[in-house]
Amino acid sequence: ENGGKVEGKLSHRRHGAASAKAPPPLEVVENKSASAGF
Repeated sequence: ENGGKVEGKLSHRRHGAASAKAPPPLEVVENKSASAGF
């Protein structure tokens, strides 16, 4: 379990760094715009 948790945290960190550098997918932008009411 510990190994799986560590891998999950690492993958989450990598995903966060990648999403921070790369532009968000169109789906994410559309969802944010819809929830914001634009």
